[in-house]
Amino acid sequence: MPFSDSKSHSATRTSQSLLEGVKDWSNQKRWNEFFSLYAPLIHAMARHYGLAEEDANDFVQETMVKVAKRLPDFEYDPALGSFRGWLRQVVRTGVIAKWRRDQKHRDHLVRPADGPGGEPALERLPDPSMEDFDRLWEEQWRRRLWETAKERVKAKVKPRQYQIFHCAVVKEWSTARIARDLRVNIGQVYFARRKVEKLIGEEVERLRGMEENEGD
Repeated sequence: MPFSDSKSHSATRTSQSLLEGVKDWSNQKRWNEFFSLYAPLIHAMARHYGLAEEDANDFVQETMVKVAKRLPDFEYDPALGSFRGWLRQVVRTGVIAKWRRDQKHRDHLVRPADGPGGEPALERLPDPSMEDFDRLWEEQWRRRLWETAKERVKAKVKPRQYQIFHCAVVKEWSTARIARDLRVNIGQVYFARRKVEKLIGEEVERLRGMEENEGD
């Protein structure tokens, strides 16, 4: 069962070893890796199109089950495109179907405060069949790579080093303020920030590598 994606390139292809691993339902390690890579992306897309938190979680599970059932028949052929491109279409189709099916229950899919007087603002919900789904998918994917890489690096480095990085990059504090408030010298600030940024960059590339063809 080939997956076709005319827009694919080597940097957006899931590794053959990962796909082969998740064909085996008992391979818990590969499934955990697969789930941690794609579940946040699917969840983010579901939430963007109005699904409540619980519904979004259910949608992730439903999508993963659907993928798991189809993977055993998957024949890997890099010439036909990326797995993630195929997954994007699966998610898009599922989101559109749910968006249309739940029209009469729309009040459960939006925040009550979105509309005047607390009424659900139905017209404000994005239509997944109309929006630039592919663009949003890629934006969310890059964001998920960055967030995943940050969390993994945070678990590896010293808490103070990550705190310095967080203050510098996320909070956008000046070097002087970081040194003063955290009671470290300027050299420590530069060293910690460079170290954490380097490790995050390496982790992002490693995660991207999980999508590349082996041997590409």
